[in-house]
Amino acid sequence: MIRSIVKKFLFNELELIFFGYVLEESKWKVEDIEVRKHAYFMNDFLNITEVKDLLDYKAVLLYLILTAYGVKFYLNEEAEMLVFSAHMNTIVKDFGTLF
Repeated sequence: MIRSIVKKFLFNELELIFFGYVLEESKWKVEDIEVRKHAYFMNDFLNITEVKDLLDYKAVLLYLILTAYGVKFYLNEEAEMLVFSAHMNTIVKDFGTLF
């Protein structure tokens, strides 16, 4: 799952290291109420079919893409983020209110 997200966001080496650091420091808080609430409505772009608990799977996926977007946003110019912002709006309903 992480490999797919790294590819989707076209991470360079610095972004990849920072992404790992942010995940480690945040202690993978996928149980966040807002993440779980929005996870139910998000589009599963990975299309993994062998999932036992769909809500948990989508919560982890949403947490990872929000973290990845945050890393990308922090390390890049705003103009470079337009493509990623537009794409995030297709994945996550009401992305602007969540991020």
